[in-house]
Amino acid sequence: MFDFVASQNEEHVYLHVTQEPRLVDLGERTHHYCLLTLARKRFADSRHGLDVASQGWLSVEELAAMLGLDVPHVNTLLFRSRNQIAREWPNDNYLTNVVERRRGEVRFGLFHFTIVRGIELEAEFVPPPHQAPVIASKHAD
Repeated sequence: MFDFVASQNEEHVYLHVTQEPRLVDLGERTHHYCLLTLARKRFADSRHGLDVASQGWLSVEELAAMLGLDVPHVNTLLFRSRNQIAREWPNDNYLTNVVERRRGEVRFGLFHFTIVRGIELEAEFVPPPHQAPVIASKHAD
């Protein structure tokens, strides 16, 4: 579960990630705003009734325009997001899929997330149970 906490003016974005039983505070980072933008797109698409496979996709150019950045900078922010998560969970490829890519497009992965802006809950996205990714055990019996 990804918990985004943004200040009222969105100048500060904090991210907490929970993968039971562990909760990690990833702190305030500029790359969290990029993830927050992608999460909002997935949430908006889900509210508009798009199927799970179609939700959340943005062209990298469109995302860059939304953020007021150039494409290489956006790619750097996405890399930093995935890298920060990979450092916290070095043996877990599941969480590094926080950003999904296909040709020229990106989206926030199929994860449970909440968005709090100021003190208000802005959004909560819960993937459908049959659509949620399955975490494979490393210890096969």
